[in-house]
Amino acid sequence: MKNIKNTISVILLSFAYLTLSMQLSAEELPSTNSSVTFIYYKDMAAGENFYGNILGFKKDFDGEWVKIFRIADGGRVGLVDETKGYLKGAKDKPVMISIDTSDVQGWYERVKVSGAKYLETHLKDHSDGFANSFMMKDPEGYTVEFFQWNDQHKPY
Repeated sequence: MKNIKNTISVILLSFAYLTLSMQLSAEELPSTNSSVTFIYYKDMAAGENFYGNILGFKKDFDGEWVKIFRIADGGRVGLVDETKGYLKGAKDKPVMISIDTSDVQGWYERVKVSGAKYLETHLKDHSDGFANSFMMKDPEGYTVEFFQWNDQHKPY
């Protein structure tokens, strides 16, 4: 009997959740302003130089142990001093900063003079694959990718 009551409770809760989910639409979501991807640094000066000087991104916030750079109108990357942030840095960097651009070749030429270490370069004509891209490592070891959608594959 107890199992039947538990099963009925789960079914009723599931139904209530599905009903509520169906009533909410994208127009009813609370507004958002931006997205910030925080990455954790041992050497803040090196990261600040890379994102601010080498890549040329505008610094939106310059805190004692947090630096936030604007990479697009709605997207930012935040550098956090790993000794003071909520999370701690890790040897393996399972985060990739991917930057959608309409001029991947221009970014490649800009970054090439900095001596960045490239991991992969996929700069081909627009008939090959869904995007042209290149990837490199930032000073802390995070992968940074610049990519340009090929016209027939652009999802938005």
